[in-house]
Amino acid sequence: MRFPIIVVLLGVMQVIGWAASFYLPATLGPAIIAETGLSSEVVYGGLTLMVLIVAILSPTVGKFLDRGYARPALVASAAMAAVGLALIGFSQGIISYAAGWVFLGFTNALGLSGTVNVALIRMAPERARAAITWLSLVTGLASTVAFPMTALLLEFMDWRHVCFTFAAMQLFICLPTYWLILPETEPATTTASAHAQIQQSEGLPEFARRRVFWLFAIAFALNGLLAWGIPVYMIHLFETQGVDHHYAVLAASFFGASQVVARIVDSVRGRRSSIVSTAVIGAVLLPLSAVPLLVAGGTFTASLMFVMLYGAGVGLLSIARTLWPLILYGRSSYGTWVGRLGVPMQIANAVAPVTIASLGRAGPLVVVLFILLTAIATSTLVLMLARYSTRVLATGPR
Repeated sequence: MRFPIIVVLLGVMQVIGWAASFYLPATLGPAIIAETGLSSEVVYGGLTLMVLIVAILSPTVGKFLDRGYARPALVASAAMAAVGLALIGFSQGIISYAAGWVFLGFTNALGLSGTVNVALIRMAPERARAAITWLSLVTGLASTVAFPMTALLLEFMDWRHVCFTFAAMQLFICLPTYWLILPETEPATTTASAHAQIQQSEGLPEFARRRVFWLFAIAFALNGLLAWGIPVYMIHLFETQGVDHHYAVLAASFFGASQVVARIVDSVRGRRSSIVSTAVIGAVLLPLSAVPLLVAGGTFTASLMFVMLYGAGVGLLSIARTLWPLILYGRSSYGTWVGRLGVPMQIANAVAPVTIASLGRAGPLVVVLFILLTAIATSTLVLMLARYSTRVLATGPR
């Protein structure tokens, strides 16, 4: 099978995965609350539980992937997703409902984003940037597809059968697709000492790796507070500033499109630019996005400008977050380091919605100032990381 077709198929499987996990409560939440009597904190708290499970598992999964086991990890993730969704569908109380989200936590750790990126890098390292960029174009449409698809299913069946339908999709579409399109496990052809030498010859020298780790982890954890916290609060933020509900929804609807456009522009730039420059541009766009809300907040134009700049920044930084570790740590230990970096980032992702919602009680200006200050901190760390890593890669001992 041709490599571009594999990339597209993996992207479609990822969209199904996101629809059946992260975006599930947004559409099914009210129905679950109404029938089961569970509180909204419990129903939507499933996402937080899922992300915390991902944070705990990320380092172990990363090492597993570096041994060439992306294919079995993705197959297992589809099977566990089916179990988790079935548990949620059958749930009658908090224990069974939480158990389902624990399984979805394992699913996300094994099967979403990171694992597919590792698989593509190991399959075609020379085409990794183009492949991951195009994959992100497909997965960037996850919310655009997930919300109407889930809402359409809910028109014809209750929320439990929607969960069972997603479980069937995981079991009978995603699982066999992963099994058929990905290569078998890569054999271990090097000794432990040889593997260590390969690791040391790729990316940054050993003395710089841990210094860069904390710069990278903190920068993208702060970015995660914005990337995961603002989208779920965006419409309410615009409304509290005085924008009409319909115009607030219209402005927010451009969030996914702005990410996709930014990724397309980056893919066109391609080999003419480095992933470091992509990160720097994304980091600069983030604090700029808050300016329209500070200057002309309460207008549709300001809201739309915020969404476009913010979405573009988030879209570019998501590419950088995926590919920059490949430059810093090399192909052979990519999964291990991405797994370690995933711990602080996933914790930030888990607390982001609650953090933004809590700040929102103090008024929209507080939220906008939080966006501005967090974006400035993120940009500063990204620029420091870019300068340091570029200098060490160019002059440091190998």
